[in-house]
Amino acid sequence: MKELTTKSTSACLAQIHRFVQDDGAEHRSAIYILSNHFIKERCAMLQHELDKELIVHAGEELQDQLSPELEDDRNLVKKGLMLYRQGSVYNIKIDGHTVSANVQDVTPIRVVLELDFFTMSSCSCPAAFPCRHVVASFLYLYASVERVGTYLDAWNAKTQQAILAQLKPASQMIPPVSWKDDSLSSWLSFFEFEYKRWAQNRPRNIQQIQSLYNHYYPVLKKKAPKDADLRRFYIIHATLATLFYMLRLLNETKPNDHLLHHVYHSYFEECIESITYELREMRKFALPFSLDSLFEESIEVFHQLLDVSSYLQFERISLYRAIWIGLLNRKKWIENEVNWLNEQLRERDVPEYQLALIHMDFLQGDDDALFEKMKVFNDGAFPILYDWVGDLVSRKNWKRASKWFTYLLVKSDAFLNSDIPYEEKRRSVRFFLDMLSEYSNQTKDERLYENACRNLLPFSYAEYHHFLVNKKQFKTWAELHLLLGFELYEIDRDLLKMIEKESPEALLTIYHHAIRQEIALRTRSNYKLAVRYLKKARTLYKKIKNETQFDIYLEKLSHEHRRLRAFQEELKRGKLIHAE
Repeated sequence: MKELTTKSTSACLAQIHRFVQDDGAEHRSAIYILSNHFIKERCAMLQHELDKELIVHAGEELQDQLSPELEDDRNLVKKGLMLYRQGSVYNIKIDGHTVSANVQDVTPIRVVLELDFFTMSSCSCPAAFPCRHVVASFLYLYASVERVGTYLDAWNAKTQQAILAQLKPASQMIPPVSWKDDSLSSWLSFFEFEYKRWAQNRPRNIQQIQSLYNHYYPVLKKKAPKDADLRRFYIIHATLATLFYMLRLLNETKPNDHLLHHVYHSYFEECIESITYELREMRKFALPFSLDSLFEESIEVFHQLLDVSSYLQFERISLYRAIWIGLLNRKKWIENEVNWLNEQLRERDVPEYQLALIHMDFLQGDDDALFEKMKVFNDGAFPILYDWVGDLVSRKNWKRASKWFTYLLVKSDAFLNSDIPYEEKRRSVRFFLDMLSEYSNQTKDERLYENACRNLLPFSYAEYHHFLVNKKQFKTWAELHLLLGFELYEIDRDLLKMIEKESPEALLTIYHHAIRQEIALRTRSNYKLAVRYLKKARTLYKKIKNETQFDIYLEKLSHEHRRLRAFQEELKRGKLIHAE
């Protein structure tokens, strides 16, 4: 990491800050002169450290985040420009393509600019991105490669470009279908029309996903009908339209894993959460029959969840299933969907079509057929089953859920023994046990939950631990900790005190193990710790009124390690055995 500091610039900065703290008008010209001197000197140093193309590209990303048509954005840029001109940006550090800086505002602010992915830049202030401190810091960098005025002129020119973009032929600016609140064709036509308008000024590739979510999607939502049921279904369609365009962009741009998971994924999650929320709200009440025609027309749109892209496979099939469970669970529609899916599978064997067909078995209650068809999928597909059992639990269909939980427990072995990362296995087990806990509480079947916790170890340790403590099964709890190799010092002290009070005999096996572990290490400090544990064990034996057994245990232990002189000395020093 390189830090741009010199004695002259540091002194200049100190003077500027002293003047900034003084509100007197006589200091303003001095501030301007000093800050200009300071900026020029530092910018000259920056020119040798950062590539111009990199800064220009970052500037284009910043421009995409701000609109000169919006008063709030214009004021934000003015404030950033003022901070920059006052010399409030200082302590610049460069680490590769990451630049950090301090900005002296009412309080000192820390800014980190990611020049490769500018939207990942951050600021310590509570304002939304981009804030005035980010703008000020960027203008500081830009000044090292070009006039700041050139950058601001280019930004302001966007207003003229936006106006010119509106001067398209009337045939392109009028949606081909007149608007109706309850018309799917109106909705889809509007979505496509707005997408074409967005596409006329689409930003660079790296910003397109963000722009679709932040600019295109809000325009669609503003058109939502006032009727509550229509509004929710419209929002589902509007969100799906945005999601589909995002996925098509992924098909075109083929982003790397970093972009996909660290930049884009949050936008997909927001869309999925929005659709899930609206579905959940629509299921709370009986839906009017007037929506049936809209639902049936929409099935073709929902098919895109199966084949729009190869990205987000799990999320897409989960949305497809949720929509069919929540809105389309009608015998006639299911039969038609089965026929359509079979036709598609005759043409090409696509996993999404197979899973969709299996979902139809679920909707028809044919679990045996579903279990049989799932055999074609590998062990990594195990979590796909959770959506189905989760629906049974939410509808309190305990009889059918019991069959599913038994099936899942059998299938879990192969999944947990696969090469899937530990974190994924742990998340899967946690989700599974959360559902099983709800089932157990409602049906009073604790045996199934306890067996699952035992069978899913070590991934189920946390849940099994809490279960055993709550049920006061402390002997089994102690066996669990020995089985998993826990050391005595790793166990919570307050918990040990509580168990000592409730069931002191349960702790004896843990202390016996700890004592042997310390002796085996054969150092003086370990012997001392073993003696401390022995004294604690003696206390436990007293509590269960079995001091004779402790004497026998101690005598046997001392005899077994009679050749360990240092250990024998510690036993005598601890007054556990008498000196000869």
